[in-house]
Amino acid sequence: MKMWSDTSNKLVDIVMESNANEELYDPDKTIKYYIQKKDQKSPSEIDLKMIGSDNKDIHKNGTWYFSMHGHQGSYIYSPMIPELVAAIHENRSANVIHVDWSIGAASNIYPIAAANTKPTGISIAKVIRRLVEIGLAKKDLIHLVGFSLGGHVVGFIGKTLFKNLGWKPWRITSLDPAGPYFNNKPPEERIDPTDGEYVEVFHTSQMGLYWPHGHVDIYVNRGSHPQPGCESALTPSCSHQFAKTVYGNHTHLPMIAYRCTSFEDFKNGNCSHDCKSPCTIGFGGKNCREGIYQVVTQNFIE
Repeated sequence: MKMWSDTSNKLVDIVMESNANEELYDPDKTIKYYIQKKDQKSPSEIDLKMIGSDNKDIHKNGTWYFSMHGHQGSYIYSPMIPELVAAIHENRSANVIHVDWSIGAASNIYPIAAANTKPTGISIAKVIRRLVEIGLAKKDLIHLVGFSLGGHVVGFIGKTLFKNLGWKPWRITSLDPAGPYFNNKPPEERIDPTDGEYVEVFHTSQMGLYWPHGHVDIYVNRGSHPQPGCESALTPSCSHQFAKTVYGNHTHLPMIAYRCTSFEDFKNGNCSHDCKSPCTIGFGGKNCREGIYQVVTQNFIE
């Protein structure tokens, strides 16, 4: 099976069978965190595990954004690109964190990388818990953003916080959450609307989970391959990456999605848009009414 590798910037062969001899992954020791401050072109590493409550780099009353890359990625492939980060800092007080779980995501044996999403989420939840306990973060100002495998990491963070502390992240954005290994899994083993106070899922390809998995499910164009610019691509990988393109490059623009009557109607190409229920998507938008939405990118992207 071929999948897109962020680090190689190309399709790579992925082994779908597990290997018991694969080295054990310790997320508490290997995950790194990078903060991107206002007017900072490149993020810099920050030790959130040991950070003190008097740290001057942190906006205590700001929204925390935690961004998770996908399979074989790293923090430099964060779905929160510099243009989006700049727009966030221009509009609100914020702490933007790019999470690097590249050791856990690196395996060429895909089921191992997929299985590592759960311990990764549990480990990050510990860090978020500490930030709240020492007064650097507020639990109602935490926004998790994840792409592909990272789109499930954000779910496991939410599950862990609720299980251990009884509260959920304010907002979760899952960008074309990976389908292989997660299709037909129960809610406790994948992204689910119970993971956050508000869970939005963007769908762009057959490599992601196609069925609704959030409070709000946003189908970009048809929610499948080919997305714009991917017409000549032989695999859905290009359209899978388009989720990052739409969210990172364009959701700081006023992109409007319209509510569909039902998922079945959308799937059958009979989506009758509810023109009375438009919703602005992206970091600047308010929570949409629960349901299925479609955004037609040609209306906003040249």
